[in-house]
Amino acid sequence: MSGLEALSLGRELARSTEMGPAVDPTLPILRALSTAAGAAEWCRRRLDGRDGLLPDSLEKVEILRYRPGRRCTLGLSFGGARGRRVYVKVYRPGRAERSARILSGLAALGPWPDLRVPAIVAFVPDDGVIVLEEVAGRSFEEVLGSGAGAENAARAAAGAVARLHSLCLLQARPWTADDELSVLDGRRLVLMKHPDLPWGRVDAVYHRARAAVPILDASPPVLLHRDLHPQQILLDGERGGLVDLDDVAWGPPELDLGNLLAHLDLFGAHLASDSGRFGEAERDILAAYESSRIVSEGALRAARAASLFRLAGVYAGHPGLARLAPRLLDRAEQILNAGERP
Repeated sequence: MSGLEALSLGRELARSTEMGPAVDPTLPILRALSTAAGAAEWCRRRLDGRDGLLPDSLEKVEILRYRPGRRCTLGLSFGGARGRRVYVKVYRPGRAERSARILSGLAALGPWPDLRVPAIVAFVPDDGVIVLEEVAGRSFEEVLGSGAGAENAARAAAGAVARLHSLCLLQARPWTADDELSVLDGRRLVLMKHPDLPWGRVDAVYHRARAAVPILDASPPVLLHRDLHPQQILLDGERGGLVDLDDVAWGPPELDLGNLLAHLDLFGAHLASDSGRFGEAERDILAAYESSRIVSEGALRAARAASLFRLAGVYAGHPGLARLAPRLLDRAEQILNAGERP
């Protein structure tokens, strides 16, 4: 494994799960769905040939992303005259209903010329499962990794995010600075255990980020993706698509942008020799987004620094990628320092 794919911890867990049927007491149906025979039987019982998803034509099951105890995304490929691929999302109890409401609400607002979102094929609440149409295109991560067509991709990505931020979806919950601070709190102790990070330095960056985050509440709230990173953006020509909309919420637009830019920082830390291309992508994204919506520089710095601190905590606990944590903490300090210059 090389390039940017190595950074996807959800995909890594998915790969390990493919070694055998998953046993997750919070996602009981996953054990059946993770095998071709089990998934075909489930389709027979639950879908009954809906939308041409015939059990006998099921050819392949892939576990794409997995977050133990929370959710799992599978890809089901069907053959036959209508060969197609759908995504099956398995949720812990009570989560599927909310996601179904969000996706149904979004679909009712569209379509749009610059944003595609997955349509619901089937919802099986008893199993905590939503079946979704595939959103065509290459991921923004893949485009950035190849370096070809990144400028156009950045514009399309920014257009899709700006469109999402313009929508009004009453089903979404609020997300405030206090919620963001609680995320920081959860990563602080993990970072303090990193062998190459003195606890005093971690604490200093933590307190600076905490002091910056409250500015986010001054930004007018928009409809956020709230887990926005390049894997979640799919590009098909000049149209962007957004997937994994499970965490949609009302909040400051800078949260989505800050998280997206922090992931570009992550890519740069991982592929230092190619870091220039990610800086160019940052400029292209901001230019395209700001052509239609206003961004607060102070709120964007705060959101980006908070995301970097969170990412540092995520990778600090990963044996193969723990080296990235100090670099991400360095970048968080740089972002915070930029806001203090005269």
